[in-house]
Amino acid sequence: MGFSFDLTGRTAFVTGASSGLGTRFGRILAASGAKVALGARRADRLEALADRIGAAALPAHLPLAVEERSAALRDAYPDLVERARQCARTSRSWLAGRT
Repeated sequence: MGFSFDLTGRTAFVTGASSGLGTRFGRILAASGAKVALGARRADRLEALADRIGAAALPAHLPLAVEERSAALRDAYPDLVERARQCARTSRSWLAGRT
């Protein structure tokens, strides 16, 4: 069963993009028109995927240590990180109102 959707003008962030489902999701999202921020620890595989995806790919090597990974994400995608924080705050507010 096939499906399609248009994500033109949208940006998606995929972690674990160097293999498996992360690679697959990155390719599908890019094929659907999204710019795809790809995060992974294995830089060689990340760059290979970015080359396959082309101009829609925004690769960022994510170090193994959590502190280093957080800093790498903030440096690579400051707008995307801020948007994620806003979504988390909204979700917490919504959940707090439901208790």
